[in-house]
Amino acid sequence: MIKPKGVKLGFGNPDVQGYSVILDYYSGTRINSDRTSSIPLAQYWKDYQKRLLEIEHQTGLSLEHPQIYFEYATESWEDSNASMSDIMIVDDGIRVAIEAKFTEFSRFGFQTIGEWLNLPNGNRNNRMRVLMQWVNKIVPYAEGALTNIDDLPYQFVHRLACACDKNPAHAVLLYQLFIDDETRPTLDKMLSVLAAAKDRINPKSNLKVLFQQIECKQVKHYAGDKLKNIFFDMKSDRGGAYHFPGD
Repeated sequence: MIKPKGVKLGFGNPDVQGYSVILDYYSGTRINSDRTSSIPLAQYWKDYQKRLLEIEHQTGLSLEHPQIYFEYATESWEDSNASMSDIMIVDDGIRVAIEAKFTEFSRFGFQTIGEWLNLPNGNRNNRMRVLMQWVNKIVPYAEGALTNIDDLPYQFVHRLACACDKNPAHAVLLYQLFIDDETRPTLDKMLSVLAAAKDRINPKSNLKVLFQQIECKQVKHYAGDKLKNIFFDMKSDRGGAYHFPGD
């Protein structure tokens, strides 16, 4: 099907905005655990003005007219699935792709590019085309030779390509790492893997790759049918599941 020229396709109503609407969106998604990264991320970004100031401080960039999108879709090769950034901040000449991590690494580690390419289901040749599309987006922002990258984390390269999409003057990949007693023992290993991937990319001056550690403490547990209340509580004065001691 051919899209008529001048038509933009999207999901949701762009005229209805605000943090409460973001939480309404999350409440309609399937949440299997209160220990997934989307929970502390959504709660941490409730004070989005403060978060924007943090990013300005970390990057040295000025966000004059920021647009904040949760679950931001970046188109992939032909009919391949779009890449979904946890948060994308778009400003004049600036793109900040945010990837949240909480318990995922301590439980599953990182899938590598090689492991993804060799998955038994699907089309490997199509995956190679997708990978080359990602790499081509990253090349103008990297000093490193983007060959033999099968050992790099799949999601790192994926998300980096989202930050570099549309050729912004400044691209930023920001990992927001939520740390508590469960995830602390594997923090150093996760940071080591991410730092090694960053070194291999060797960012140019127009790319920043940052890792932000965010201390969090679970103050309320949700399970079973109560999981559906988690985002409602974030909207109300009841707070939410997490507290951020250093905030």
